[in-house]
Order: sequence, then structure tokens, then C-alpha cells
Amino acid sequence: PYHPTAVGICSTLPRRPGAEHVDTNRNVAILYASLRMLDSLYPTYTEAWRQMMLGVGLDPDDTSTDLATPVGIGNVAGAAVVTARERDGMNQLGDEATDPTVSRADTGRPYSDYTGYEPSNTPYELAHPGLWQPSITDNGYGIFRAQQFVTPQYALVEPYSYSNPAQFNAIPPVASNPANPNYRRQADAVLRASALMTDRQKMIAELFDDKISSLGFSALFVTVSQNMSLEEFVHYDFLTNLAAFDTGIAIWKEKRRHNAVRPFSAIRYLYQDQLVTAWGGPGKGTVDLPANQWRSYLPVADILDEMFDFRIGSKSRRVDTRRLNFLMESLIRQGDASVPAIRKFLEKMEDVDYAIRREGEDEEEYAKRYRNFRATLNFSQSPTMRIAMVDVLAEIGTSSAEAALAELLKTTARGFEIAYTARALRSWLGVDAYSKDAIAAAHELLIEPLEVPGGNHFDRVSRNYLFMVLDMYKDQTFVQSAQAMFINDDGRIDRTILNYFDNTGRDQALDAVVQAFRSGRVHESDMDNLASVAAKYVGINPQADQLFRDILTGSQYNLEIKRDAIESFTNSDGDRSTPGVPKNVLQARLNLLNSIQFDESDLMGKGMELLAMQMQAKITGERIDERKMRDSARRLFGEMEKRSKNAETLNRLGNRPKNLNAQPTIVPAP
Repeated sequence: PYHPTAVGICSTLPRRPGAEHVDTNRNVAILYASLRMLDSLYPTYTEAWRQMMLGVGLDPDDTSTDLATPVGIGNVAGAAVVTARERDGMNQLGDEATDPTVSRADTGRPYSDYTGYEPSNTPYELAHPGLWQPSITDNGYGIFRAQQFVTPQYALVEPYSYSNPAQFNAIPPVASNPANPNYRRQADAVLRASALMTDRQKMIAELFDDKISSLGFSALFVTVSQNMSLEEFVHYDFLTNLAAFDTGIAIWKEKRRHNAVRPFSAIRYLYQDQLVTAWGGPGKGTVDLPANQWRSYLPVADILDEMFDFRIGSKSRRVDTRRLNFLMESLIRQGDASVPAIRKFLEKMEDVDYAIRREGEDEEEYAKRYRNFRATLNFSQSPTMRIAMVDVLAEIGTSSAEAALAELLKTTARGFEIAYTARALRSWLGVDAYSKDAIAAAHELLIEPLEVPGGNHFDRVSRNYLFMVLDMYKDQTFVQSAQAMFINDDGRIDRTILNYFDNTGRDQALDAVVQAFRSGRVHESDMDNLASVAAKYVGINPQADQLFRDILTGSQYNLEIKRDAIESFTNSDGDRSTPGVPKNVLQARLNLLNSIQFDESDLMGKGMELLAMQMQAKITGERIDERKMRDSARRLFGEMEKRSKNAETLNRLGNRPKNLNAQPTIVPAP
């Protein structure tokens, strides 16, 4: 619609006037078309796609089909692609069959094989040495897996650019016949290539083994390097994807038709336990090894596969935990060789919960058990697979492992992972390691939090973890932003932010606490928490001094607020690194108490006399009967609480006596 000559592949939409051929319209149409296709391809990530749309100011619920608008054009075009490709032969929905009358056990599994393909050889016996054999792969630590032919039905998928792949035929692999002399020659050629493989060749192999980083980003590289317009990029990207897709169909057809032997089977068949010279494995270089142990350079990441399927049961807890630790240690032992596969897993933004499942516990019961979970970074066992990968990378301890952790810090949308990764990097590299990246990530997600599809109990307390990051680095730069979030609409304070203010303990944070206390917006039940934090800085900060004075003398503050302020005033100076209160601060606080004089009938005055005596003894070192002092204070506060309750009762009855709860009189200190 927004091009003078281009036509659609799955739909035919009318062209729009030339004045509408602008990138804004193209982008909106592309995003809505992408949304419809992504919802079909990856329905479990629907919430992520919604956030993608909301993030650019578009409504994901706008299902308009008005072809005069970019929204309607995108929705119609995307729906047409979904209709054309959901049943194109790849079995996306898991319900296709070559013979509808034959039931299959895997019906309903997306992309499962419905053609009935069976290899000519088993993983354990090479009955036909000229034909393909599934490989048995292992990680060297007792984990074995049998290879499978990935999506044999790809050969039957409907192509874009031609009608039938039968027109493309590869030359028959006659050298794969063991009776042919070239059978041995091609096996020997593979052995020579393996033995002489350079680091550059290894890097090229690894690059193209990662289809996303190689083929996936090649079009993006060309686009940027050639300074393509949006329109040019769309044409080029579609062309490269179409070429790869349609070529793959023809290749899969021939791959399945000829079913030719792979090098590992031929080499083991020819030489069995004889020594051959070849690449020996990660970190070993070229060695002499028995032919039946030869393997190709690119292995299957079996450890991660097992970890992804791993669960810890309540009855098998000890065995499962030992197995999980063994798998993690296996990755650590492989060192740098493990990092690319770990990095690839982390890029998928998938996770596995390793919390212990009770016997017969369903998802609702499990969620209920963790409903009151509180943010922590201390675990006896890695709680999730992604956190296990953080632990493994920190143990590997190489520059590539560090780079993988740094990348996770910048890309993850989970507060839990940011906090855990930041702590791992600090423990490894020093307390200031990656502080800018960690703080920037925490700020970004606190201001614009992202919904984590399928999130768990760690994600429910993501904000707590993000503020934990700010606490780690004693970051003061977020105080002003946090202040705007501090008081909720119902007058309740955000306890996470209060803890942040309390932990940072600087003037700016104290300002925020005092302002909230005086704002008149805070619910009475939370006033005592604010008073407790502010009172820690009495004798150090003039604002705290004045607030403490106002709390003791103000009739609007209840006894609980006064008591919490006094307790904090007595026991803490806000410095968690040193216990108690220094003598100079105690003296300043004593001076403040002595500047307030109370009416003789006011029990608060008597209580402050006891407190002053206690503080004086701490300053001078004089011994006093602490137990007697505590008992006296307890009786005084008990009596004050009783009077306060009586006054509240009488007040509710409309018969409040005068001077029942006399207030102190402020007299200048001599």
C-alpha cells in the first residue's frame, strides 16, 4: 500500500495515495503486522509483544481492519500471513498429518514430525554404513543424548518463490557407498581438516553455527553499512529470508531423500579403535586418539539441555540437588568453552525455576506458598537456571565470562537478575565493579518497569531488588525520583523506598522523609516508621532535631509515633557500620532533651527525665541500674497508653475532659 509497484505475497491490498508513503505509516503498519504474526508464532510471550507496542505508543488491542489506516493495513497483512503459514506444512499448530486416519501420540506438539520418518540406523548400531546414523553425544561427565532429525517435514513446506521443490535435485552422494574408494578418501579429508584446523576456522564455524548472530544479523549489517532506507531494508530483509527459507526446503528434501552417512559414522566404521590424528576436544588441540572417539568441532550443548529440563522434587531433593551441582561443576570445568552456549541461553530470556516442588503440588498451591516471599540474594542453591548461569560464569572467572555477565546486566528486564549479577561482579572484581551499568539499569526499570511474561515470585518483588542495587552502591542520584513514588494514593508509604532512604542515610534522603512526615498525606499507621528513620539522625542533622522536638511536643502525634521516635533516638545514629551511638552524638541529643521542659503532670516529662539520666550515664561511664530504669520506663509508658486510650474513648463519646492529656511547654534552655 505504501509503495508504487510492490505487491504482497500473502495478501493483495489497495495502494494508498503517494502523500501517505512515509516511514511513520510504514512503521505503524509493520508493527501491527508483526504483532499479529508474533502472537501466532510465540503465544506464550503475548504480554511481551503488548509491552513492545505500548512502549512505542501504540494500542495492542486495536484490531481495526480499515485499509485506509496504517493500523488496519498492518492487522490485515499480518492476519493474511498467519492464515497462509499456520498450515504451510511445518506443523506449527501440531495437528497436521499425512494420513488423517492414523493417530499420533505427539498430536498437539507444535512442529513435531508427522511424516513418520525413521532413520536407517540406530544410535547404537551402524547396520548401513552408507546411510545417516543418529549421533550419541556426551559432555564427558556421564550425560548422553541421542540425536534426532530436526523437523523432517520441512521438505514438505510450501515455498514462496517456486511451486515444487522436486525441480531441484542434488547429485547423488555416490562416495557415501562404502564400496566406493572415495568413501575412505572423503573420511580422510575430514580427518586432515580436523587436525589442521586454525583458530580462524574455529571462529568461523562457531559464528555460522549460531544462526541468529550470523545469518540473522547479516541483513542488519548490510542495512546499516549501506545506509538503506526503511523501504530498502524491508525489501532486502524479506529477500534474504525468503532465499534462506526456500533454499532450506529444497535442501531438506534432498537431505531426507539421500539420507547420507555423516563423517563421524564413516570414520568410526573405517578405523574403529585405531589411532587417528585430529582435533581432540576443547583446549586439547590436535592429538592422536582412537577413531571411535572422534567428534566434530561443534558439539551439542547437552548440559544446558538437561538443566533446562531439570526439576527438584521434595522426595528426591538430595539426589536432585547433587545432580544440579554436578551439572554446574561440569560447565565450570569446561571453562571458556562453556561461555558461548551459556551466553546463547541467557539471550533467549527463558528460565527454569529450581525451587523444590512438593509432592502433588499444583501451580496455584506453589504460587500461594511463595505469596509472601521477601527479596533476598542469599540462597543455599541456585534458585533458577539463569541464576545458576551467573554463578557458573563467576566461577569460570575469565574475560569472556565477565563480558557475558556485563551483557546480562545491560539487557535483562528482571530486577532480581540485575541485583544478583551486580553482587556477583562486586564479589569477583571489587565493590565498584560495573556500578554505572548496574545503577543505570536499576534507574531505568524503576522509572519504566517491564512486565516479565510468566514471571515468578522473584519478579513480583522486582522493585525491592532494584532498590537493593541502589543500596549496594550507596546511590543517591535516585532520591528525587524515589520521593515522587514514596506516598501511595491511599496515604501508605512505600516501605521499599523508605528502606532505601534509611539505608542511604544522607541529607537528601532525610529531606524526603521529613517532607513526607510533614506533608499531611501519610496514613497515621505509617507515621511511626517515618519518625523512626528521621530520629536516627537527631544530634547530627538540624532537620532531624526539629522534627524530633515537634514529635515530642505535638498533640497531633500519637503515643506510638512518639515511642518509636524515642527508641530510634536512643539506639541508632544511622550508621550501620558501627553499633550504638557515639558520645558526641549522645551529648547533642542530651542537650536537645534538656531544652524541653514539661508540665509536672505530664508523664512524658518524667519519661524524658529517665532517658536523660540513662544517656548521661552512657556519656560519663557511670554505672546505673539498667533493669530498674527499664521497669520504670515501661510503667510510665503503660500509664501514658492507658490515659491515651481513655481520652480516645471519651472523645468518641463527646465528653472529653480538659487537660487530661496535658501537652509539654517549650521553655528556652538556660
